Amino acid sequence: KTYHVPADMKYREWEGKYVNSKTKVKAPKTESQENYISLGDFRKHRGDTPERMVSLFDEYTKGEFSIIDETAEDAFAYKPDKDVVVINPKHPQYENYNQDEITVHEIAHRIDHNEIGSPMNPAFSTALVEISDRLIENKAYYQSILAPGGRMEYNDLISDIIASITHNEITGISYHDIEYIQQLGNKELEVFADTFTVLYRGDDESVVFIQEELPELCDAFMKMIGVDNV
Repeated sequence: KTYHVPADMKYREWEGKYVNSKTKVKAPKTESQENYISLGDFRKHRGDTPERMVSLFDEYTKGEFSIIDETAEDAFAYKPDKDVVVINPKHPQYENYNQDEITVHEIAHRIDHNEIGSPMNPAFSTALVEISDRLIENKAYYQSILAPGGRMEYNDLISDIIASITHNEITGISYHDIEYIQQLGNKELEVFADTFTVLYRGDDESVVFIQEELPELCDAFMKMIGVDNV
Protein backbone atom coordinates (compact mmCIF):
# COMPACT_ATOMS: atom_id res chain seq x y z
CA LYS A 1 0.00 0.00 0.00
CA THR A 2 1.11 3.59 -0.63
CA TYR A 3 0.16 6.46 1.67
CA HIS A 4 0.95 10.17 1.52
CA VAL A 5 2.46 11.67 4.66
CA PRO A 6 2.07 15.34 5.63
CA ALA A 7 5.37 17.25 5.39
CA ASP A 8 5.41 18.15 9.08
CA MET A 9 4.68 14.63 10.35
CA LYS A 10 7.15 11.78 10.88
CA TYR A 11 6.14 8.28 9.80
CA ARG A 12 5.81 6.97 13.34
CA GLU A 13 3.53 9.87 14.27
CA TRP A 14 1.39 9.18 11.20
CA GLU A 15 1.35 5.46 11.94
CA GLY A 16 0.28 6.05 15.53
CA LYS A 17 -2.52 8.39 14.47
CA TYR A 18 -3.88 6.52 11.46
CA VAL A 19 -2.77 2.90 11.94
CA ASN A 20 -3.10 2.78 15.74
CA SER A 21 0.46 1.54 16.21
CA LYS A 22 2.29 1.68 19.51
CA THR A 23 5.76 1.36 17.98
CA LYS A 24 8.23 3.99 19.19
CA VAL A 25 10.76 5.80 17.05
CA LYS A 26 14.27 4.43 17.38
CA ALA A 27 16.47 7.01 19.07
CA PRO A 28 18.86 8.77 16.67
CA LYS A 29 22.61 8.65 17.16
CA THR A 30 23.96 11.04 19.76
CA GLU A 31 25.14 14.30 18.27
CA SER A 32 26.35 17.63 19.66
CA GLN A 33 23.22 19.76 19.97
CA GLU A 34 24.96 23.12 20.43
CA ASN A 35 25.46 23.56 16.68
CA TYR A 36 21.85 22.97 15.73
CA ILE A 37 18.91 25.28 15.22
CA SER A 38 15.76 23.52 16.36
CA LEU A 39 13.46 23.33 13.34
CA GLY A 40 11.98 19.98 14.27
CA ASP A 41 13.38 16.50 13.58
CA PHE A 42 15.25 16.19 10.28
CA ARG A 43 14.97 19.94 9.67
CA LYS A 44 17.52 20.63 12.42
CA HIS A 45 20.64 22.15 10.94
CA ARG A 46 23.96 23.47 12.11
CA GLY A 47 24.34 27.09 13.10
CA ASP A 48 27.01 27.51 10.41
CA THR A 49 25.07 25.86 7.58
CA PRO A 50 25.17 28.24 4.59
CA GLU A 51 21.89 30.06 4.05
CA ARG A 52 21.81 28.81 0.45
CA MET A 53 21.66 25.20 1.70
CA VAL A 54 18.96 26.03 4.24
CA SER A 55 16.90 27.78 1.55
CA LEU A 56 17.19 24.83 -0.84
CA PHE A 57 16.29 22.36 1.89
CA ASP A 58 13.25 24.37 2.94
CA GLU A 59 12.09 24.64 -0.67
CA TYR A 60 12.32 20.89 -1.28
CA THR A 61 10.60 19.83 1.93
CA LYS A 62 7.41 21.73 1.23
CA GLY A 63 4.22 19.82 0.58
CA GLU A 64 4.13 16.05 0.20
CA PHE A 65 7.75 15.31 -0.66
CA SER A 66 7.70 11.75 0.72
CA ILE A 67 5.49 8.69 0.55
CA ILE A 68 5.26 5.45 2.50
CA ASP A 69 5.46 2.32 0.34
CA GLU A 70 5.57 -0.90 2.32
CA THR A 71 6.62 -2.85 -0.80
CA ALA A 72 9.58 -0.63 -1.81
CA GLU A 73 12.89 -2.44 -2.31
CA ASP A 74 14.82 0.08 -0.19
CA ALA A 75 14.15 1.41 3.29
CA PHE A 76 14.77 4.98 2.09
CA ALA A 77 15.27 6.13 -1.51
CA TYR A 78 14.70 9.18 -3.69
CA LYS A 79 12.80 8.29 -6.86
CA PRO A 80 13.46 10.84 -9.65
CA ASP A 81 10.56 9.61 -11.79
CA LYS A 82 8.10 10.45 -9.00
CA ASP A 83 10.22 13.23 -7.46
CA VAL A 84 9.56 11.90 -3.95
CA VAL A 85 11.46 10.22 -1.15
CA VAL A 86 10.04 6.72 -0.75
CA ILE A 87 10.15 5.18 2.73
CA ASN A 88 9.49 1.53 3.52
CA PRO A 89 9.13 1.15 7.31
CA LYS A 90 8.67 -2.60 6.90
CA HIS A 91 12.07 -3.02 5.28
CA PRO A 92 14.44 -5.14 7.43
CA GLN A 93 17.08 -2.39 7.32
CA TYR A 94 14.72 0.44 8.31
CA GLU A 95 15.61 0.51 12.00
CA ASN A 96 19.35 0.39 11.27
CA TYR A 97 19.35 3.93 9.86
CA ASN A 98 19.73 7.24 11.62
CA GLN A 99 16.36 8.28 10.24
CA ASP A 100 16.89 12.04 10.34
CA GLU A 101 20.30 11.71 8.66
CA ILE A 102 19.11 9.43 5.87
CA THR A 103 16.08 11.65 5.26
CA VAL A 104 18.36 14.65 4.71
CA HIS A 105 20.54 12.51 2.43
CA GLU A 106 17.57 11.56 0.25
CA ILE A 107 16.24 15.12 0.14
CA ALA A 108 19.72 16.18 -0.97
CA HIS A 109 19.29 13.79 -3.91
CA ARG A 110 16.03 15.57 -4.71
CA ILE A 111 17.74 18.96 -4.60
CA ASP A 112 20.54 17.68 -6.80
CA HIS A 113 18.12 16.24 -9.36
CA ASN A 114 16.01 19.39 -9.61
CA GLU A 115 18.51 22.19 -9.02
CA ILE A 116 22.17 21.21 -9.23
CA GLY A 117 22.91 18.28 -11.57
CA SER A 118 26.19 17.25 -9.94
CA PRO A 119 27.07 14.61 -12.59
CA MET A 120 26.98 17.37 -15.22
CA ASN A 121 29.32 19.69 -13.32
CA PRO A 122 32.86 19.31 -14.78
CA ALA A 123 34.60 21.04 -11.89
CA PHE A 124 32.95 18.75 -9.34
CA SER A 125 33.73 15.59 -11.32
CA THR A 126 37.34 16.68 -11.84
CA ALA A 127 37.73 17.41 -8.14
CA LEU A 128 36.54 13.90 -7.26
CA VAL A 129 39.06 12.32 -9.65
CA GLU A 130 41.90 14.38 -8.19
CA ILE A 131 40.82 13.58 -4.63
CA SER A 132 40.62 9.88 -5.50
CA ASP A 133 44.23 9.89 -6.71
CA ARG A 134 45.38 11.55 -3.51
CA LEU A 135 43.39 9.25 -1.22
CA ILE A 136 44.58 6.09 -2.95
CA GLU A 137 48.16 7.35 -2.86
CA ASN A 138 47.72 7.60 0.92
CA LYS A 139 45.50 4.53 1.19
CA ALA A 140 46.99 3.15 4.41
CA TYR A 141 46.35 6.42 6.24
CA TYR A 142 42.74 6.84 5.13
CA GLN A 143 41.92 3.17 5.57
CA SER A 144 43.19 3.39 9.15
CA ILE A 145 40.81 6.29 9.80
CA LEU A 146 37.82 4.14 8.75
CA ALA A 147 39.07 0.85 10.23
CA PRO A 148 38.00 -0.55 13.63
CA GLY A 149 39.46 1.77 16.25
CA GLY A 150 39.85 4.60 13.75
CA ARG A 151 38.39 8.03 14.47
CA MET A 152 35.77 7.63 11.71
CA GLU A 153 35.01 3.97 12.36
CA TYR A 154 31.29 4.57 12.89
CA ASN A 155 30.84 7.55 10.56
CA ASP A 156 28.50 6.43 7.78
CA LEU A 157 28.73 9.64 5.77
CA ILE A 158 32.52 10.04 5.73
CA SER A 159 32.89 6.33 5.00
CA ASP A 160 30.52 6.52 2.04
CA ILE A 161 32.17 9.68 0.69
CA ILE A 162 35.63 8.09 0.69
CA ALA A 163 34.36 4.77 -0.68
CA SER A 164 32.42 6.46 -3.47
CA ILE A 165 35.30 8.72 -4.46
CA THR A 166 37.77 5.81 -4.59
CA HIS A 167 35.35 3.28 -6.13
CA ASN A 168 35.62 1.17 -2.98
CA GLU A 169 39.43 1.10 -2.96
CA ILE A 170 39.05 2.46 0.58
CA THR A 171 35.99 1.39 2.55
CA GLY A 172 34.60 1.63 6.05
CA ILE A 173 31.29 0.95 7.72
CA SER A 174 29.22 2.30 4.82
CA TYR A 175 29.64 2.04 1.05
CA HIS A 176 27.71 1.27 -2.15
CA ASP A 177 28.03 -1.81 -4.35
CA ILE A 178 30.87 -1.36 -6.82
CA GLU A 179 28.55 -2.09 -9.76
CA TYR A 180 26.38 0.86 -8.72
CA ILE A 181 29.11 3.35 -7.92
CA GLN A 182 30.93 2.69 -11.20
CA GLN A 183 27.88 3.64 -13.25
CA LEU A 184 28.27 7.04 -14.90
CA GLY A 185 27.21 9.84 -12.57
CA ASN A 186 26.44 7.77 -9.47
CA LYS A 187 29.68 8.69 -7.71
CA GLU A 188 28.83 12.37 -8.05
CA LEU A 189 25.24 11.82 -6.89
CA GLU A 190 26.24 9.99 -3.72
CA VAL A 191 29.13 12.28 -2.80
CA PHE A 192 26.87 15.31 -3.29
CA ALA A 193 24.16 13.88 -1.02
CA ASP A 194 26.65 12.80 1.65
CA THR A 195 28.46 16.14 1.62
CA PHE A 196 25.20 18.07 1.77
CA THR A 197 24.12 15.99 4.77
CA VAL A 198 27.39 16.55 6.63
CA LEU A 199 27.40 20.30 6.07
CA TYR A 200 23.68 20.61 6.81
CA ARG A 201 23.41 18.63 10.04
CA GLY A 202 26.65 16.72 10.64
CA ASP A 203 28.65 16.83 13.86
CA ASP A 204 31.75 18.99 14.26
CA GLU A 205 34.16 16.11 13.64
CA SER A 206 32.58 15.29 10.28
CA VAL A 207 32.52 18.92 9.11
CA VAL A 208 36.13 19.50 10.15
CA PHE A 209 37.16 16.29 8.39
CA ILE A 210 35.73 17.51 5.09
CA GLN A 211 37.19 20.98 5.52
CA GLU A 212 40.68 19.80 6.46
CA GLU A 213 41.09 16.37 4.84
CA LEU A 214 38.96 16.96 1.73
CA PRO A 215 39.22 20.72 1.08
CA GLU A 216 38.92 20.27 -2.69
CA LEU A 217 35.55 18.58 -2.15
CA CYS A 218 34.33 21.32 0.16
CA ASP A 219 35.38 24.03 -2.28
CA ALA A 220 33.87 22.33 -5.36
CA PHE A 221 30.63 21.55 -3.52
CA MET A 222 30.15 25.10 -2.25
CA LYS A 223 30.82 26.65 -5.65
CA MET A 224 28.45 24.20 -7.32
CA ILE A 225 25.53 25.16 -5.06
CA GLY A 226 26.29 28.87 -5.35
CA VAL A 227 28.29 29.62 -2.21
CA ASP A 228 31.54 31.28 -3.34
CA ASN A 229 32.96 32.69 -0.13
CA VAL A 230 34.71 29.51 1.04
